[in-house]
Amino acid sequence: MKPHLHNVPLTLVTLTLLLATGCNATDSNSRSAGAPSQTVAAIAADQSDLFIKNENLQTVYFDSGKAQIEPAMMSVLKANSDWLKKNMPLQIELAGFSDGRGTPEQNLTMGQRRAAALRDFYVSMGVPRSRISTVTLGQEEPVCFDPTDECHGKNRRVETLIENKSLASK
Repeated sequence: MKPHLHNVPLTLVTLTLLLATGCNATDSNSRSAGAPSQTVAAIAADQSDLFIKNENLQTVYFDSGKAQIEPAMMSVLKANSDWLKKNMPLQIELAGFSDGRGTPEQNLTMGQRRAAALRDFYVSMGVPRSRISTVTLGQEEPVCFDPTDECHGKNRRVETLIENKSLASK
C-alpha cells in the first residue's frame, strides 16, 4: 500500500527515528512505510490517495490526553458502524490525530491509541477486523490552528476513511 502524499514529512521523520533507535517498521496495518533509499521527490511522484473521506461517515472526537471513546460519541459511532456494515466490501482506514500539545512521539502514540480504540469499537459492532487498518498522523494535518481549547478539540480525532474504488485496481 502506498503512503499518501501528505504523509511524506511524517514518513521521513518516522524512518529517521526508527533508524536512529534501531527499530524497524513492520506493521502491515500502517501506511507510514517507504523505502529509505527513495528520495522525497520519488516518493511524492508515486503517491495516490487510496483512502478517502465519505460524507456518510462522521469524525469521532476525543478528550485531551485520552483514547477512550466518550458516551457523547455513541450516536456517531452507531451511525458509522451501521453504514460500514451495509457497505461490507469496502476496506477501511482509521486515521488518528492529536492536538499537537505534546511531543511528536506522544502525539503519534495518542493518534494510534485513538485509531485502535475506534477499530476495536467497530469490530465489537460487527465490522470485520480484516477490513480495518489504522494509521497515526499525530499532530500532522490539523483542521484548526487557533490556540484555544475548542480548536484543540477539533484536532483530537479519528477519521474513518474508505478505500478509493477508482484507485483500488491500480
